Amino acid sequence: MDQSLFVRQGETYVPTASAGGPWSPSHLHGGSPTGLLALLMEQATADSGLRLSRLTVDLLRPVPAAPLTAELAVVRAGRRLRVLQASLLADGVERIIGLVLAPHYSSYSIGQYLGRARVVAEPAGVPVRIGRLPGMRLAAAGSPTATAV
Repeated sequence: MDQSLFVRQGETYVPTASAGGPWSPSHLHGGSPTGLLALLMEQATADSGLRLSRLTVDLLRPVPAAPLTAELAVVRAGRRLRVLQASLLADGVERIIGLVLAPHYSSYSIGQYLGRARVVAEPAGVPVRIGRLPGMRLAAAGSPTATAV
């Protein structure tokens, strides 16, 4: 069994057997193209200080087990927030679209949040700290978290 879901060949992404769906050998299950959309949008923001925070996906038509092409557009390009839209097409027909919000995360923005939280919380006797909730695991090393408790 193939380890990857897609193999890039030029401008197309060719699904492997691992991307196949349970309903038909000629169609993919929804997770495979959704994962490809997420990867493409993550790569588009890799060096920007932005992190994907919300991904919405619509499966418009069945996604065939055939080469797919991707289209990516920036819907909003702000300093602190970027909105991206990506589509996967088969034979020129849009099959799946995704929309992602990518806010800018920095220690400065977390510091601002904590400062505002302290102004409200500490007079009420509620401590504000930065860290993780018990049992919480970060998806990537160094990912910032802020919890107001």
